[in-house]
Parts: sequence; C-alpha cells; structure tokens
Amino acid sequence: KMKKLLAILLSIAVSAAPVISHTGFTPGNPIGTLKFSADGKKLAAVYSFETDTVELMRFDNTSGLLTGALIFRPNIVTVVDESYIEAYGAEFSPNSNLLYISANISDAEPSTLYQFDITSNNAATILASKQVIAQTNPWYAGGLQIGPDRKIYMSMWKDSSISVIDNPDVYGPGCNFMYNKIFLGTKSSSPVQFGLPTFIQSYFDPLSNPYDFERTGNCSDPDVLFNINRLAGINSVVWDFGDGQSSASVSPLHHYTAPGFYDVSLTVSKVLDCSGTSEVITHKIWVAPPTDLLGKDTGSCAAPTLQIGVDNIAGASYLWNTGAATSKITVNSFGKYWLQVEYGGCSMADTINVKELPKPVANAGKDTTVCIYKPVVLSAATPTASSYLWSTGETSSTIKVNNAGTYSVDVTGNSCTVSDTVEVRWGDCDLFMPTAFTPNNDGWNDKFGIAGGFAYLDFYFQIFDRYGHVIFVANNPSQKWDGTYKGKPLPMGAYTWTLNYTDTKGYKTFLPGSVLLLR
Repeated sequence: KMKKLLAILLSIAVSAAPVISHTGFTPGNPIGTLKFSADGKKLAAVYSFETDTVELMRFDNTSGLLTGALIFRPNIVTVVDESYIEAYGAEFSPNSNLLYISANISDAEPSTLYQFDITSNNAATILASKQVIAQTNPWYAGGLQIGPDRKIYMSMWKDSSISVIDNPDVYGPGCNFMYNKIFLGTKSSSPVQFGLPTFIQSYFDPLSNPYDFERTGNCSDPDVLFNINRLAGINSVVWDFGDGQSSASVSPLHHYTAPGFYDVSLTVSKVLDCSGTSEVITHKIWVAPPTDLLGKDTGSCAAPTLQIGVDNIAGASYLWNTGAATSKITVNSFGKYWLQVEYGGCSMADTINVKELPKPVANAGKDTTVCIYKPVVLSAATPTASSYLWSTGETSSTIKVNNAGTYSVDVTGNSCTVSDTVEVRWGDCDLFMPTAFTPNNDGWNDKFGIAGGFAYLDFYFQIFDRYGHVIFVANNPSQKWDGTYKGKPLPMGAYTWTLNYTDTKGYKTFLPGSVLLLR
C-alpha cells in the first residue's frame, strides 16, 4: 500500500508558483503544530508558547486556498511562565468532526488533553464545546497522531509509554482515553519525547482513497482470491478476470486453468460517495507456473562463478538473501541462496543449494612399453568422470596404442578438469625390416627402416649403394631413408644395409640385409 501511495505522490505535478493564503492572524510566536483533517477539508494551526492559540481553517484541496479562519484559545488560565510550551499537540478525529489539543501551562497547573466539536464552524460554539478528556500533574503532554487503526496516540515528554484515545470519533469521555497504554521502556531511558512520527492523515481515511483491489498468496496458486480495498459507497461490482470469465461477487475466488499474465478489471458501479456512477480499475496479475523458481540444486568441485535466478518480469520486485534486488545474481562461493519474488500482491520463494563436489580422478596408469605388433591399452576410467579427452583426440575412457610416446588425458567431472600423462616406450620387440619400399610420396612405404621400434642401448644403421659407398646412416630406429643421396633421388635397384645394436640386456647383434627401391 505504501508503494501505491508513493507512486500517487510522485505522479502529482508540482507547480513552482506557491498558493499563499492570508487568514488575518499574526501570531507572536509562530512555533507550533500544523495538522490536516483526514478528509482534507480542514487545517488546524497551533501556535505555542506565549501565543497559546488555535487557528482552525477550511482548506480547498483543488485551489490550495485556506479560508474561514476561526481563532480560539484552549487554556483559560493566564500564562505566567512563558518557558512552557502551552498549546502544542493537535489531531482531528477520523471523521473530522472533533479536534484534540494537548497543552502544558506550568508546574502549578496540570497538563491537559482537550476535545472540541468543530462541526459548527463558529469560534464561540467550538470553544463552548470544549471537553477536558484527561488532566494530571505528572504529564508534560506532547504530540498527537492518528494511526492506521484510526486511533489517536499521544506522547508525553520523558515518559515510559504512549497513551491512546481508543474511540476518537466519540464526543466526550466516551472517546475512552487510555493513559500509558503502550509501554516502550523505563523512564530512566526517556523512550518517549515530545513528537511522534508524522503521516498523511488522509491515508487513514478509507473514503478518501480511490477504489482498488489486490490479490494475495502464492503467485503459483491457480486459485486467486481478489479483495477490494473498501466497500463503502459500492452498489454492485463486476469482475473481468482476463481469461473470458467474470463474476459479480464482492470478494471472488477465481480458478485459472493455465499459468500466465492476465489483465483483471473491476468495475465499481453506482459509487454513492463520489460524483461518478462507475469506476474501472485494472491490474495485471501473474499466475506463475508450478515449478521451482531456481531449479535443482547444483554444484562444482571448483569455486563457482555461477549465475542463478529467473528471467526478469517487468513490475516484479526481487529480494535475495544476499541483499541483491535483481532477478539474477552471480555467486562465487558455495552455500544456500534463496530468492523471493513479489508481483501484484502475490509472492513466491525458492532456495537453491550450490554444493562443493569432489574433483574427478585422472590416472592414465604407470609408464609402460609397447611393440608395434603388440599394442597396449591405456585406461583412465573413473566413476566421477563425465568425459575424457586424450592427446590422440579420442574421447573414450580407454585407448589402444602401438607406438612409443607421451600420452595425456583430460578427465572432466563436476565442472572440473584434471589431467595425467603416461610415458610409453619401445620394449624388447622383434625386429622387422621391409624388403622393398616406394618413395613416391603417396603416404605408403615412402621410407625405409625398422618397422616400429624397440628398446636399445646402442644403435648404428648403414645403407650402401652397389659400389659399397655409404649413402645413409641412422643412430636410432626412428630415422628412415627416403631413397635419396645428398638430396637427389637414387635409381631403382637393390641396396644393401647393415645394423649393429645393443639391446637393453647388453647383448650385441649384427644384422645384414638388402632392400629393393621401386619407383
């Protein structure tokens, strides 16, 4: 409701030219209280200290002019101590027919709460209607203020409690003044001072508020209850629920068959306390889907950088337990996060738990050996993994290799990736030397040498032409002959070779042979 009130106030255009009214009264001391009646038609000005006067005026809330000023003095005792505040607090009854004034004269005279009937608009008649509602020496009467419950509250300087007028529309003692009804604290702490919080008086007068309606409850509830802010002055109503359905009930409970946004309108007919015969109020309401706002709990094994929330809804308000007021937030730590969403009188909330999960295990196994005709299987399988990526490009948990080298694997799980490597060396493999090769750059048998590899301590390999000249030398099995000598292709034919090597056990071996070069 306060949000609606602020919106109304902000929408009012403010003119730079003030409206000035001259009532004809010039107070000696202008210090005092100004109070409007709840219906906005009267203004009371209380001038305190030596002036000790009440000025009651009519107010035109269209032109802003004050007229018909009436002057009267509540206190009949002559002021002898001008250090006392004299007439001070003022408040109108909710029906705007009665005016309450608080006053303090001196230590010798008791503080007093007065009541005046102001319906006559005559100063003498008003003064003659004066009722002394309460009077006592311990008081030092302060401010008067109407509350949302349409009761009037009274403060007393350095007291421990707030006093209350329970039935302020009742003339005389029947207004039921309750001294020190609401305890606030011990007198030693002086919890009560002169003043009270101030409000716009008409906000507590339902007849001065425009007709309106609201829905409450959970936004995802398809059964929506609608309530009108006030029923006074209404002869009949018609509801249009925005889904093709209608009702003439004052407070209908309507069932929506599908979630979504609906333009709901209320037509108030024959408004008896206003000038028109009907009034139409329209609001957009939201029936949310019956799903979790934030989705399922989530987590990762690394410190999160995660955006959570909902798509923004125009007109909705958001509140996170972090204090954020946006539809989405980015979280950087583990824990529980809740969001409350309010839209058009309804609200809904949800919680998501961002949990710390265990990291996956990456283990490609121990270093091993391989022979080209005896491949080995490398495995990094683990139950916490969701995917694998080997340096070979393969994405299975295991791979088969038949060449020496360093192999690595990336294991991903719970939003984390860890890696491991394994060294595969040539083992004590059988040697195989091709008997022919075709260096034509077609990708097949383009070079000559040992097929695959093997483990060795010493390696020396030579190739000779038909004249016994050395045309190629290699010091490890990975070096292959491409059929050239000094960069020039050699002719087709047979070429001899010799191999001297020492294996890992220290045994020395000499092998001769020949190869046929084909073009």
